[in-house]
Amino acid sequence: TSGMWYDSHFVPLICIAMLTNNIAMLVFNLFVPCIPLDCSQILVSLLLMCGYEANFAAKVMVGVSVPVVLLLLAWGAYMFITGGATASMSLVLALWL
Repeated sequence: TSGMWYDSHFVPLICIAMLTNNIAMLVFNLFVPCIPLDCSQILVSLLLMCGYEANFAAKVMVGVSVPVVLLLLAWGAYMFITGGATASMSLVLALWL
C-alpha cells in the first residue's frame, strides 16, 4: 500500500482496510478470553470436556475475564492520555465487555 494514493486507488485501499479490520477482529475474538467472545466459549467447553464442574468453569472464566478487561481499560486510558487514535474505541470495547 506504500505506492497507493486515495485519489486513484480508493477502492483497493478500502478493501485492504476492511480485510485488515476483519483479521484483527478474528484474532481478538479467538484469542481474548472474555465472556461474550468465542474464546470464552472454547475455554469453558474444554474445561467441561476435561471433567471439571460447571461452577469451576464459570469461576475460571470470570477470573480470566476480569484481568483482561482491566488491562483493556488501562490500555484505553493510556491511549486517551497520550492522544492515541484508538483510545475511544478501546474504552468503549472495555466497557462493553
